[in-house]
Amino acid sequence: SSIFGNCSALENVVLPESITAVPNSIFYRCTSLKEFSIPVTVTSIGNSAFYYCTNLTVVGGISNVTSIGNGAFGFCSSLKEINLPNCLTSIGEEAFSGCSGLTSIKLPEGITEIKKSTFSYCDSLTEFTIPSTVTSIGNWAFYYCDSLTTITVPKGVTDIGFCAFHMCDN
Repeated sequence: SSIFGNCSALENVVLPESITAVPNSIFYRCTSLKEFSIPVTVTSIGNSAFYYCTNLTVVGGISNVTSIGNGAFGFCSSLKEINLPNCLTSIGEEAFSGCSGLTSIKLPEGITEIKKSTFSYCDSLTEFTIPSTVTSIGNWAFYYCDSLTTITVPKGVTDIGFCAFHMCDN
């Protein structure tokens, strides 16, 4: 479903209000896409939906999204702002991996698991609070988040994966 995949000159897209899901890989490697607003009817963002959209800076309108797929925003290196809704309950592996422009992100209390490599290579991320509902932190979850200076792990976490905080030098 990579409908617009590799459309390197695509700068602006407006999805119809009738859409309920952003399909897998729909904007894969759309390197000129800068801002995107998701219709309020959307409840899920597919795997690799915005993967490698290197100029994407803002994603808005995700107020009803309950799940974000694997690699959905992977390597969106210019992404600076995304406000995750309280209804979000699932974030896939590598969903924000390589988002080197993100300085902070707040996960809602409905999240129970931070999966493999979810925030790896987010090297501008300086502060992160893990919701009290999280019980598991996957392998390489925060790998190479070398600007991370503060992290609070709730007492309900029973499993921290291999190299979860590896290369977090600060």
